Amino acid sequence: MELEQDQFHFIEQVSKSKREFFSSLRFNEEILRQYGFIPIRPLGHGSFGSVFLSYNFRENSIIATKIIPSKKFDLREWNSADILWKIDKSCPFLLDYVRHYYQGSQIIIITEFANMKTLNIIAKQPRITLPSNIFRALFKQILVGMQVFHNAGFAHRDIKCDNILLHSPPGSGRVYAKISDFGFSNKENSQSTNQYFRGTLPYMAPEILIKSPVRTTQKVDIFALGITMIRLLTHKYPFNLTAISEYRQKYREIKMIERPDVLKDNILWNLLSQMLEFDPIKRISASDALQHPYFTSPEALADISPQQQQLSDKSKSQGLNKEQNVNEFDMDPTFVVPEPDIQQFLQQEMLHIQKFKDSYLFKDGQLPFASSSQLIQESTISFSTISKTSSEIQNTFPLQPNSETDPDFTDEFESIFEVYGQIDNTYDEQQQQQLQQQQNQYKPVNLAKSVYQSVTGYVEQESRKLASISFIATPEQLLVEKQLRELNFPIDLINVQLDKFIGLTLQEKEVMFANLINYLKKDQQTLIKVQQLGIIDKIMKFLNKLTVEQIIRIYFEILLVIINIGTDIEQLKQQMSEIMNKMKQCLTQPSNDDSFVASIGYIFRYILAFGRKVEDGQQNPLREEYEEDGTVKQLIHIFRDKSNQEQDVRIKQFAAVGIGGLYKGIKIPDEFGSELIMFLKLQSNPENPFPCGRSILALAEMAECQGI
Repeated sequence: MELEQDQFHFIEQVSKSKREFFSSLRFNEEILRQYGFIPIRPLGHGSFGSVFLSYNFRENSIIATKIIPSKKFDLREWNSADILWKIDKSCPFLLDYVRHYYQGSQIIIITEFANMKTLNIIAKQPRITLPSNIFRALFKQILVGMQVFHNAGFAHRDIKCDNILLHSPPGSGRVYAKISDFGFSNKENSQSTNQYFRGTLPYMAPEILIKSPVRTTQKVDIFALGITMIRLLTHKYPFNLTAISEYRQKYREIKMIERPDVLKDNILWNLLSQMLEFDPIKRISASDALQHPYFTSPEALADISPQQQQLSDKSKSQGLNKEQNVNEFDMDPTFVVPEPDIQQFLQQEMLHIQKFKDSYLFKDGQLPFASSSQLIQESTISFSTISKTSSEIQNTFPLQPNSETDPDFTDEFESIFEVYGQIDNTYDEQQQQQLQQQQNQYKPVNLAKSVYQSVTGYVEQESRKLASISFIATPEQLLVEKQLRELNFPIDLINVQLDKFIGLTLQEKEVMFANLINYLKKDQQTLIKVQQLGIIDKIMKFLNKLTVEQIIRIYFEILLVIINIGTDIEQLKQQMSEIMNKMKQCLTQPSNDDSFVASIGYIFRYILAFGRKVEDGQQNPLREEYEEDGTVKQLIHIFRDKSNQEQDVRIKQFAAVGIGGLYKGIKIPDEFGSELIMFLKLQSNPENPFPCGRSILALAEMAECQGI
């Protein structure tokens, strides 16, 4: 009976993890939609949050959006990216961080989209040979990116295959390696030490694990990159270990990492051995590594393929013509990585995942997490083998990093080995001693307990399998991406789609609206044609039927575009009145609910849009109406409300911007004017972790009447 209960509990945990996985993806998609993005497809998911390929209709660009719970967001990730951008805007070997948004309980970080996954697609495929010239070029690219990072005074602290992305700009024929994920990065301080370590276990330098307290320097990145390059060459880690205690013990026993048998290049090993030096003081720097004979010798300079030279010559020609997007590295063949050399790894990875997906599907085509019968069978087998040791039982679950089950593909999830915590060598040694004493005394093993201690690891492994399937781009998602890149829907097609609007999927509606927004922004004549076709009336009829909760940002953006290009202000106000009255009604019940935050956000954008309809110094056409119907009073109450200590900071920001926009070109009342102006100035300060850019617009509009 106890065994059956344990099995039931095991299956429930797996099912719960599956539900949480899909629920989290849906929740994050909703956040993106409310903030003005169209989620195209998920790219990654983990304990940190989710990454989506998204369309930003405000800037007409395809980008990657990383959603992190506010409590897990480390501002250092953004600060590092911001400082790096100011120091070196042109380095193609660092992922470009565009901006970040505060979205209540979540933070949205926008980065460029790297379209060829990560170095893991190479590390996981031992049957495909990476040519020496391509390995050298990738190595050199990463070192340059690391050099820029280190010159800015930072230590990354989590260099690994998964954090080095690969990107091929469409039509370029070349691939860039890009260091990403600055969440663990920190300013190097030669004077400070700490009791905490962060990183991914197989890549962590010995000094982090065996010294306490530890001073984390940039040299930990050099060691981690050495391990990364070893993985690309050997497709495995130097040690097949999984626990901190095991690595700590190993590094105490040895003085250096042994040379892999497959590594035949003496010059390369000379460089790697200097990167893997246990003494961080003796460990080579990124700048010195770039001057190593492995990169500068005549043999290295001669190891260039015709494809590399051809792409380099093409860039030189483009550079002479002063074409954009050509940098110094494009013209140097030793940095060039031709796309076909990496494409073969990407194609093989997709074939492997598709094969895995096919074997993972139920007969009805549904994606299971794992069938209940399969889980029961696996757990029963574990229990029935009484002679197994606890470690052998745990090995029943796929937790080892170097799987030998598929010689063509070593499937490995690096985030399983992410660790951060307090350094406590004494506690770890005591644990080892207690374990050894138990083994020496031949104490009986509680098999059920031993197996189910591994449930968490098994569930995480299964979650990642499910994620790898879920992140395969479907034909429908690829079509959506293509349509959003091109935005070439003819207006007649948009009109036809509006007639069958109810039958469209949400993503089809979003694509149609994105195309319509792009069409309306062309010129005044487009609005006339849209009105003649009755498209505006159809849109208003559709939007008027929606509740506030159902109005996502791209729907409301249509209204703002119509206001921007429209000419009859009174007609525009009348067209929008029904929708805006719904928004105003929400102001009477302030809360942190998404619908309330969205409503007050839509109201201030609506106010600013009408303010832009009149000349400088003229008053906002909405002010008198909003004073008479009590909207101004409600906004002032929300702005001044101090009763809710947990109030979302955006609510006060949005209310303040709305008030400021209403008092365009007219003196703001003294009873709240000074307080409002001071707050808006504070919110527009770039030193504010979450500045509100619209605050500057509100200040500018009020300044049309008075000096601020």
